[in-house]
Amino acid sequence: MKFIISLIALNLLSAEYSLTADDDKKTNRFAAVSNIDSAQYWAQTNVSLNLKDPIGLGVLIKKGQQIKINNDNRKLFFQGYNSLSNTITVKDISYKVFYTKRKKLEYRLSEIDRIKLRLDNTFNRALLLWYPNLLVHALPQGMLAGAAAGIYYGRTWSSNRETDDNGDIDPSESPIFTGIMTLIMGNAFINSWPTAKKYGKGEWFSIPLQGSNAWVISNE
Repeated sequence: MKFIISLIALNLLSAEYSLTADDDKKTNRFAAVSNIDSAQYWAQTNVSLNLKDPIGLGVLIKKGQQIKINNDNRKLFFQGYNSLSNTITVKDISYKVFYTKRKKLEYRLSEIDRIKLRLDNTFNRALLLWYPNLLVHALPQGMLAGAAAGIYYGRTWSSNRETDDNGDIDPSESPIFTGIMTLIMGNAFINSWPTAKKYGKGEWFSIPLQGSNAWVISNE
């Protein structure tokens, strides 16, 4: 039971940050701009990135859109661009059966050869897949929690346990079990939508950032 509680707590924490990794990234980020006031740094962080090709055609990448970087096939969610450090922030969200991994990553634009921007309609697909994907997230954890609860209550048979009319243990009446199931469903709600948006191969538009045909950042 303690293992299940720890697992769910870890999963919820991962819903926003991979804490250790983010701390390391923040340290590296501020090291790169050590002479810049932190308030000024965050003030220069935009939730979009405007790029233009050599003939002036532009593409605006907004927060939440999916991108790929260089030859990495991971589907990443764009979070923002900082003009002072010349870095972009993305979020890697991946389903791992018993938990969903969320990790923020930063890339210097000078280290990126190309960005691939997803163009197909992921919103409509996510609407169709959200509910079944919710079950995909919740069922494995729910089954694990149920099995652990059965073992736990089977081993802690005592006179002060919750019982039904037949005198049998009913774990569903326990506030601990109810709390765990609430956490599981909450976690599934949080993670179902972004992982549903990642389904499918997608249609991708390649934007070169290096070479003679490189796109450049526009402030317009």
